[in-house]
Amino acid sequence: MKHTPLQRLRHHVSGAIERGEAVAITEQTDNARLIAAAPELLDALQSCLKALHPGAVGLISAHHGKQRGNEVSATVYAARAAIAKATGE
Repeated sequence: MKHTPLQRLRHHVSGAIERGEAVAITEQTDNARLIAAAPELLDALQSCLKALHPGAVGLISAHHGKQRGNEVSATVYAARAAIAKATGE
């Protein structure tokens, strides 16, 4: 019995899924997309921090409560840490 190219592909993909190889391929694709987008993500995050008013955390705390201010402060800290990691600083 001769298989068509589509049948061979289905068989190959089924075997890869059973062996866990499809997951590795998906992860590689996702990682490649993230790496390709990294420069734009870094620029966007840096722009967000530059646009944030220095007193924004205090203003947010005053208007929306201390918990919300703490959340924003933690987010700013995480953004700065990510930028430092990406830039090697």
